[in-house]
Amino acid sequence: MRSARWILGLAGALAAAAWPATARAAEPDAGPVQIVPLKVLTRSGNLYVRGSMKQKKETFGGGSDSNQKDTYLEEGVDLQSTGYIYHPNLMEWFAAFRLGLTQQQIDLNETQEKFRGTLLGFDLSGLLLQKKRVSARVFASRTQNQVDRNFAARLEVIQSRFGVELIRRGKFPITLLLEQLGLTEKDEQRNDDQTSRHARFTVSDQRNSDHFTELILDLLDVTETITNIGDTTSTTEDASYRQLEALLNTVHRFGSGTEKNRFAASGRLRDRTGYFPEREMDLDASLDLVHSPTLTSFYHAAYHDNRTDTDQDKTTTLDAGFAKQIYESLNIAGRGNWTSSQFIGGTQKIVGLFTDLQYHKKTPIGPYTSQLSLGWQREQEQNAGSTRVVRDESHTLDDVTFTQLMQANVISGTVQVTNADHTQTYVLDSDYELQTTGAFTEIRRKTTGDIAADQAVLVTYSIAVAGDSTFDTTTLTWNNRLALEKVPLTPYYNIHRRADKLTGGQDPGNLDTQTTQLFGLQLDWKGLIVNVEHETRDQMLYPSSVADRVRARYQHRLTRDADLSLGGLIEKLTYDSAARYNLGPNGDRLDTTTAFARTTIRLRNSLLLRLSADYIKTQGRTNDERAEFKGQLEWNYRNIELSVEARQNFYQHEQNKGNEQAILFSIKRRF
Repeated sequence: MRSARWILGLAGALAAAAWPATARAAEPDAGPVQIVPLKVLTRSGNLYVRGSMKQKKETFGGGSDSNQKDTYLEEGVDLQSTGYIYHPNLMEWFAAFRLGLTQQQIDLNETQEKFRGTLLGFDLSGLLLQKKRVSARVFASRTQNQVDRNFAARLEVIQSRFGVELIRRGKFPITLLLEQLGLTEKDEQRNDDQTSRHARFTVSDQRNSDHFTELILDLLDVTETITNIGDTTSTTEDASYRQLEALLNTVHRFGSGTEKNRFAASGRLRDRTGYFPEREMDLDASLDLVHSPTLTSFYHAAYHDNRTDTDQDKTTTLDAGFAKQIYESLNIAGRGNWTSSQFIGGTQKIVGLFTDLQYHKKTPIGPYTSQLSLGWQREQEQNAGSTRVVRDESHTLDDVTFTQLMQANVISGTVQVTNADHTQTYVLDSDYELQTTGAFTEIRRKTTGDIAADQAVLVTYSIAVAGDSTFDTTTLTWNNRLALEKVPLTPYYNIHRRADKLTGGQDPGNLDTQTTQLFGLQLDWKGLIVNVEHETRDQMLYPSSVADRVRARYQHRLTRDADLSLGGLIEKLTYDSAARYNLGPNGDRLDTTTAFARTTIRLRNSLLLRLSADYIKTQGRTNDERAEFKGQLEWNYRNIELSVEARQNFYQHEQNKGNEQAILFSIKRRF
C-alpha cells in the first residue's frame, strides 16, 4: 500500500510540473542541454467522450419476441509528458495518466440494469544512465478498460505492471528483467484474478555478425483464482502455476560470397507445475548449403517431448532436400522426411518422399505456368487400445459455416473446447454446436455464447483407432494457368488427389480417397476481375459434391478523393448420396450468395466519409441470411477529432430473425 501511495505521489508531482495553468506544447531546446533538477520537454493531453447506443429486436421460432437496448457512455482525460532529471544521461522519464467514468444501461424487455464504473490508469517509466555501460529502466503502469459485449454487461479488464530492467552493453550484452504483473477480468458471471512474478535473464554473444548465440532463462510464478458466479451459489477454482523455461539459440554463417551457408540450432526446456502441469523439451537443428547459384540443399533434425499428467508425446523428425534451377524456366525441388512418434498407448512411424516442379514458359498466345507436386508417404501405427486422444487442435470458429475437425471417427461425447490458456472450458449447445457428416465431426460457434469472433480455441477429443495398421498415401497436385495476351482472359485447371491404401494390419477406418478438380476462367479488365469456376470433389468418407460459382471484384478510383470497391459470389453446390450421409431435408445442396460494396470519400481536407454494405445468404444445409449497412464520418479540425459510425443489421438464422441498429461516436479535444 505504501509503495502504491509513493508511486501516485510521484505521479502527481510529475503531472503538476508537466501541466502548469498555462499549459502549452514546449518547443525543443536549441543549443547545449540544460542541467536542471527537473526538465519538462513535452506535454500534451486530450479530453474525450465516446459511447454507443444499440437496439436489437428478435423474433424466435416459437413466436416469442425480444427487445434489447444497450447504452454506453465513457468520458475521461488523458495527460502525457516527457522530460529528464538533472541531465538526459542521468534519467529520461515518461509519464501518462488517464481518469475516466463509465455508464451503461441495458434494457431487456421489461427488465432494466444499470452499471457504473471508473477508469484509472497511468504509465510511468524512466531510463537511467543511458550512455553508460550499465543502465536501468524502471517502469510502473496500470490500465483499466471496458470490453464491449453486445447487450451484456461489459467485461472489465484491469492490467498492471511494475518492475525494473538492468541492461549491460558490449560484446556480451546482458539484460535482467524483474517485474510483477496483474490481470483482473470480471463481469457478472465470472471473475479471473491473476498476479504474476516474472524474471528473465538474457545473455548473448555478438562479437561477430556471422556468429550469434543467445541464452534466455525465464521464470514465471502465477497466482490465479477463477470464480464462477451462479444464481444461488459460486464456485472458486485455483489455477495457479509456476513455469521455468530455458532457451538457447545459435546461428552461424560460413562460406564465401554473398550467399553464405547457414547453420542454426535451438534448445528449449519448459517445466510447468500446478494448474495444468506440463513438461516440454524441444531440440532443433538445420543446415542450409549453397552449392552454386542454381543448387541449394537443406538438412533438418528435430526432437519434441511433451508430457502431461495424462499423456506423453515423443516425436523425432529428420528432413533433407534440395532445390535446383534448370535453365530459366524449370525449378525442381525434392525432399524426404522420417518421423517417429511415441504416445501413451501406441507408436507412429512415417516416411515420405516429395517432389515439386515449377515450369513457366512464354508461348505465342501468352505466358504459361505449371506447378506439379508429387508425394508418397508410408505410415505405420501401433495402438494398444481402441481409442486415441487428439489434444489441443487449434481452430478459429465461424458462426455461419461449420469447421471440420482434422481427424475422422470422433467418439461422441469426448469433445472438449477451451481457450488458449486452458483457463475456460466452453459449453456444448451454449457456446458451440456440433454436427456429424460421414466420418467427420464439424463444429460451429454460437453468437450468443462466450466464444468471440476470430478467437482461437483449442479442441481436444478422442478418436476410434485400429490396433495395428500400415497404409500408404499418395498425393498429386497439378496447377496450370495460361494468361492470354490478345484478350484479357486466363483459363486455369487445378487437380488435387490424395489416396490412402491399406498395406498391412487392420483398417483404421479413416482411410480415404479424395479427388478435386477445378476448371476456371478469369477475366481481368480495367479493374474488374471475374472468375467462373466448375469444381468437382469425389470422396469416400465425406459427401462428394459438384459446385459452380461466379466470383467478381471491381476496384476503381472515381476521383482523386473517392474510390469504389465492389464484389460478390454466387455458388451452387450439390452433394451426392445425401441419404447415405443423413444430410436431412434440403441437406443435399448449399447455395451461397455474398456481396459487398465499399467507398471512401474525402469531402474536405478535414472530413472523411466511409460507406459499406455487406450481404451473405446460405440455403440448404445451413440457412442463414445477413445484411449490414455501415456509414462512418471522420472530422479533424485543429485540435478536435470527431468520429460517428452508424450500423444497421438484418439477419435470419434458421427459425430466428431480427434486426439491430447501432450508433458509435467519439469526440476528442487535444491540448
